[in-house]
Amino acid sequence: MCEGFLQRYVIEHALKKPAPLWISMGASNLDAKAVLVGFKGPLAIEYRIEAVSLHGYTASYLERGHERCECVIPFRLSNGMNLTIRYWYRGVELKFHNVYTYVWGMVTCEAWRREIRNKFQQVYYNRSLKIRDDRAEILQIIVDEHLRRRSRENAPLFEEIRIDRMEVAQLVYGERIWSHPRHSEILVRLDLIIDSLVDDGDLSAEHSRLLVKGRSIASISSRIEDDRRHKDQVAYNKSIKWLTFGLFIAAVAQVFVAFFNKPPS
Repeated sequence: MCEGFLQRYVIEHALKKPAPLWISMGASNLDAKAVLVGFKGPLAIEYRIEAVSLHGYTASYLERGHERCECVIPFRLSNGMNLTIRYWYRGVELKFHNVYTYVWGMVTCEAWRREIRNKFQQVYYNRSLKIRDDRAEILQIIVDEHLRRRSRENAPLFEEIRIDRMEVAQLVYGERIWSHPRHSEILVRLDLIIDSLVDDGDLSAEHSRLLVKGRSIASISSRIEDDRRHKDQVAYNKSIKWLTFGLFIAAVAQVFVAFFNKPPS
């Protein structure tokens, strides 16, 4: 009884926050402040809670993935459903899986704390970001992502896997690149490197989508071989340097021995 009342209060509190009429996972029109309150039913149907009435929750859901339908979920039936509250606050996304985590998050000002932490992390990211100009390194990142997507269980067997240029930017620099003050310049530089890889035949481009070609494996193998030769050369130079130093010490030691063993005149 008390838990049901608390759940009703929490949902009413969450619904007072402004939000669009419908939020999907791929939505790009989220407000600066938005909230999504939903239940997942026993048939894996996700319900978007829109209001609380005297008899239950007014909800909507997508039938067959397209048509939007309205319904009322009685309070007694909602006890067996999984509650999820997603809350966006100035670019910070919070997700609560029950009423207790929501109440604790509101009491401890979790949204405010996350915002402050994100600002400090963004400042550190902006100062420590290193621009990547190594073509082979960027090609390796793209090929690794291609292999990762190909290895998924539900990956298409014979269909070509295309990677968007914006996805490459996130793979190379992370999601915080979009808040970097020089992100436009950095992305233009990255585009030029990708274009050079396309011109060399390592990648093919269809608008903003990239396709990994077989030549990329040969380029990466060549880069690995070059790196190995460079390391071997560096190791050889170091050994020669230490050998020369050892011979010099031995020569100095012989001079000292000959000097001190010289018979007195």
